Amino acid sequence: MLFNASGAGAFPADSPVRSIIDPLSIEVAPDTDRYDLLDQFLVQSLLSHNDSPEEIEKLIGDGRKNLSRIYKYDPLLLHLGYIKARAEVRAGNKSAARKALKRTLLSELDRERFFEALVRSSIHKSEFLSGKLESQKQFESRYLKERKTVGSDLSKAVLARMIKLYYSRRLSEADLLRELALDSEAIEKVDLDPLSFWALLCGADVAAYEPQDPLYKKLFAMIENFRRRHYSQALETADSIKLDDTNFESALESFLKLFRLRMKVLASPAPDRRTVLDLEALSDEGRSRIKGRADSYIYRTIFYESILLLGQIAEREEIKLFDSIETSRSDKKEDDAVYEFYMTAAPSDRQRVRELARLLYFIGYKYKLMRRQDRARVYLTRCLLLYKLYLPGDMQTDTMVDACLYDLAESYLWAKEYDIASVLFKECAELRVALGRSPVAIVMTLTSLGRALMADGRPESATPFLNRGLGYAIYAACQAVPSEKRDKLAASLGIEEGKVAEFVEGFCAQSLSRRLALMELCMDYPDVGKSERATIESAAQTYIDSLVGSKFYDQAIASAESLLKAKQGPVAAETSSNSSPSDFASNLWQLAFANSGASHMERSRDLYDRLFREYKKEGKRSKAHWYFSRGLAHDALGEFDKGASDFKHGRAIFARYLKEMDRDLDDDFKIDIDKYEDRDYIFWIADDLANELAVRRKDPPGRCSYIKAYDHARWPEDRFPLKVFIDRSKESGFGGKLFDVVYAGIRQWLEIENSPVKLVLVQNRNNADIYVERVDNYDFIPPGSAGKAEADYIYTEEKEPSLLNKVHLRIFCDTYNGARLSNHALRHIKTLAAHEFGHGLGLNHSPSGLDIMYWKADTTELSERDRNTLRELYRSQE
Repeated sequence: MLFNASGAGAFPADSPVRSIIDPLSIEVAPDTDRYDLLDQFLVQSLLSHNDSPEEIEKLIGDGRKNLSRIYKYDPLLLHLGYIKARAEVRAGNKSAARKALKRTLLSELDRERFFEALVRSSIHKSEFLSGKLESQKQFESRYLKERKTVGSDLSKAVLARMIKLYYSRRLSEADLLRELALDSEAIEKVDLDPLSFWALLCGADVAAYEPQDPLYKKLFAMIENFRRRHYSQALETADSIKLDDTNFESALESFLKLFRLRMKVLASPAPDRRTVLDLEALSDEGRSRIKGRADSYIYRTIFYESILLLGQIAEREEIKLFDSIETSRSDKKEDDAVYEFYMTAAPSDRQRVRELARLLYFIGYKYKLMRRQDRARVYLTRCLLLYKLYLPGDMQTDTMVDACLYDLAESYLWAKEYDIASVLFKECAELRVALGRSPVAIVMTLTSLGRALMADGRPESATPFLNRGLGYAIYAACQAVPSEKRDKLAASLGIEEGKVAEFVEGFCAQSLSRRLALMELCMDYPDVGKSERATIESAAQTYIDSLVGSKFYDQAIASAESLLKAKQGPVAAETSSNSSPSDFASNLWQLAFANSGASHMERSRDLYDRLFREYKKEGKRSKAHWYFSRGLAHDALGEFDKGASDFKHGRAIFARYLKEMDRDLDDDFKIDIDKYEDRDYIFWIADDLANELAVRRKDPPGRCSYIKAYDHARWPEDRFPLKVFIDRSKESGFGGKLFDVVYAGIRQWLEIENSPVKLVLVQNRNNADIYVERVDNYDFIPPGSAGKAEADYIYTEEKEPSLLNKVHLRIFCDTYNGARLSNHALRHIKTLAAHEFGHGLGLNHSPSGLDIMYWKADTTELSERDRNTLRELYRSQE
């Protein structure tokens, strides 16, 4: 992905800044920080310009004027502030330089406060209630205190900024700040030692500087030993340092803690177990303190550096292990050497492999949690490879193997590589079942497998696994009931002690009504705990999702109603189930959607009415979707005024939500592909709603035709009868009952009484005017649709609808003969075939939900308006 510096557009075309920024196009990973990318480039590029203070101030003014919201914190402006201070120093205006420096430091604080507030807004309230994070009052007080420090003690403010720049790895900027602080005399003598020390860590040349404070003399000597690779002496000096109670003790303490461990790794070819455990503890501490804390910027660096050190240890151990295996191989084949190692290795050697695997797993797991999936997969795969190569017998016994397999699968899932994730989740589920792992672990694995399959566009493949997951969830809930109260529930459910596999197989073989009855029975049992009930709810919810995705709407409706009944029952209320109002809203929304898919439009409309009545505090996005979906239901029922009202409200809320998304995307200095894709989806819906409202104002749905709604196309009269080819090949055609359904939809256009259009089916695609094809992926299908019409036109200069020359119709269906499709799915395909063929004849969309050419058609039959519009379109050329 190409990413361009956002600040360039804020400056005049003839600005020197534009000449620097415009060429900046850098290939970046999605999680790369934009500030890191721009830091070194901007410092080095802008330093080469010797503009006057007035010229630079004008550039800053241009930027502030043209950059709104987030962009006033753009790194370009902040760097220009430093350059302004440097220009004032060169002009001999040290007081003005300090003033410019203050202004920039205040802007830096404003920027940090702004982005930290965004991070805090995404933290769940429960985390703040725990008392481990800063309260809102403490958060505001911290930034107020730092701002006051800039005004009252510029020296300490510069030093505090230097420390943050070091931990944020903005090293070239730190060097510039030190230079400006010294040249403008912003630094007090007492702060020279710490400033120079942190500058030294940032790579600045301070070789001529002699610290005065005993503490900093030791720190300088420590760094000097480190640079000379005298790691043992550096460690000895670090161990001798005792920190005083200084303003920056926490920053030094964290630095020294990590520095000591780094020296232990570098000084010893084989760091002891204690060093590894200390690094793991430090990384855990770092990750837990990355958000919602005053020193989160420190702990972000601590986390990543501790993980990198653990990676160095792991790589050393791998090399030594592989060398020892290579030595033992001599002339043996690789498989023989591995087998010999497994059979003859001493217990200590096997333990050495297990410890290395455990370390690789720890590193991979932490990277996964930090959303660094590329790194996570490397380490998790290496962990599994160690077991496969050197401990094959432990593959079936060690709990780390299936845990690693699960996390590797989840890493692929989070990276949207769903096909690989599905294979790994399935392997993990089979392994956990074979090893007799806890039913809860198996439920989690099967649910994740189902989600991966659904995300990969295979909901029908997910349903059997999710059905099994529900069975395991019910078994787990029963087993968690105290033993003295378990027998009655177990007997009612048909569970025998220790026979989990038998119960799950029997559960899956029963009818849907019986399975739902068992689910309700378990959830209504007073002694089933909250966590077990929540596990059943989650498994059932995902199972229903797969039914909806597969268009088994009747089963989805029955399951959703059963789940809602259980969640709202007296036992759930008495035991304070984990369900929140938003959970119930999600269940109702799912039920409303399933009813609309089943063409139960009145029921769907009533459910959306209930959502608006009972869940008034739901977020903008949910409410906008409710309006959108209820509007479709109103239109399908012929309630056009109500439908238009819902579309109007939905569009307005979507528009407000889009503004929030744009602000959030601007505020986020990282490129987030998911957010951009989501924004495109929301924009597409909002744009469609705006277009639909405009069309029905132009051509109200109550008229006898929709000829004026859009510009339509048509075929030349001399081309009749049109040759229609419906593909029947296995690769891209329709077979069996699927062909019958598609043809039933298309045939309606052939049977219009007094139709001016004549059609004939042909067996040769090359001679066809209209070619109807099946596709099994969405590569050529617009978002939110299941079909597409592409046309080749004959263009004329006359003011009349475009003349059609060739039409290619694509209809999505991933099965050739429709054998696995539900009746609802077949009904939708009939609607889709009729709708797309209407496009093939030149018709555009209708604003009425009663027509087959409605933009979200639900009916399977042509309306009289559809017929009238076709007649009117073609008779106009007579």
